[in-house]
Amino acid sequence: MNYRCIAYQLINLYKRDLPLYKQRSHLFSRYLTTNIQSQSNTSTRRWSIKRYILLIGLPITSILYYRLSTEYETRRKHRIILGSIVRAIRAISVGIQSVIDQKYSLLFKRHGTNEYRTALQACRRRNAKRFANFCIDAGGVYVKIGQAFINLPEVIPLEYYEELQILEERALRQEKGGIDVLFKRYFHDTPENIFGKFNRNPIAAASLAEVYIGETKEGEQVAVKVQYSDLRERYETDIATVN
Repeated sequence: MNYRCIAYQLINLYKRDLPLYKQRSHLFSRYLTTNIQSQSNTSTRRWSIKRYILLIGLPITSILYYRLSTEYETRRKHRIILGSIVRAIRAISVGIQSVIDQKYSLLFKRHGTNEYRTALQACRRRNAKRFANFCIDAGGVYVKIGQAFINLPEVIPLEYYEELQILEERALRQEKGGIDVLFKRYFHDTPENIFGKFNRNPIAAASLAEVYIGETKEGEQVAVKVQYSDLRERYETDIATVN
């Protein structure tokens, strides 16, 4: 009987204290979960801030370091090389666009029909304009390539020959400050100090140079042919990328 009474009392004690233990356990688990979530949110927020700092600060710091640690001539050469790479990529893009345009324009059209010839002529006209505009924008070697096509009328289509005629009239333009760079490089002074008068608006342009009107200090009016300041470097890098 004593053992039964003891067992009965233990069972009653367990039934009485069990809800309290469950409540305490639930509160403790909620505390742990909330604490872990808050710590996780804090760490995630901190990582987001660091990521934004890296994404914004690293490029700005790199640009400032490059700007302050390199000389003007070095930056200019780097800019020319980068420009040549961009022009080569654009040339490839123009070629791909032309191929896709012709394939799409002649799709489902029977070879030899009037519809086929009309679509082909329109497609060639579009591609020729695209190529001519690219040559004008790229300048240098690419203008010379376009002008070389003009001298082959028996080889290229008529549409290309007609559209590329614009390359005989329009060409590369001097970059801002390019005249001063050339004059200071070879004459150690600005054109206004060398000539009595100098008009900075060119009257003619080609793929190699621009022509300006000037007046000597003796009053004689002259035509001044100014080569593009980065002509040699551009030709070397453009030829390298084209090859």
